[in-house]
Amino acid sequence: IVIMGRATFQSLPVFLKNRVSIILSSNVEQIQDKVSELKKQHNESDVPPIVVYDSVFGALESLSVVLENYPVNKEEVVVIGGESIYKQFLPIADKIILSLVDGEFHGDKYFPTLDRDIWTKTAFVKNIKEEDDNYSYSILTLESLKSNVYDFSTGNLLSKMDTFKYL
Repeated sequence: IVIMGRATFQSLPVFLKNRVSIILSSNVEQIQDKVSELKKQHNESDVPPIVVYDSVFGALESLSVVLENYPVNKEEVVVIGGESIYKQFLPIADKIILSLVDGEFHGDKYFPTLDRDIWTKTAFVKNIKEEDDNYSYSILTLESLKSNVYDFSTGNLLSKMDTFKYL
């Protein structure tokens, strides 16, 4: 399962095969337009499932339905952007895999600043360059140091979704 915002979805040149795409947007019409555009390039049977929600809460509450109805990796949900979506999911993330491109770029959207007290580096692969790439890049993997959240009123550990609702 990959979760993304509308602008990230609209920037994709092709469908993300073998994945369920969850798109967060209040503008379903723009999502439908992009799906129609991409369908023209693909065989109808190659179109992966795409689900649209208008809020993070809606997407989280519906994850169990998506997991039941589609043959996907049930161990990992991947958030692929953009800036607002990253900010909204950071409180419940337990791992971050960052691609760090060697180059100087100008943009108006940025990955959120991370709290070094919460994240620790678990892997770092430097200077990767594929044959057709213009830039080399590194991959930094960070894992969360935060502990589980305990609800003293019920005596239970909260799930990630429940924790997110309290924030």
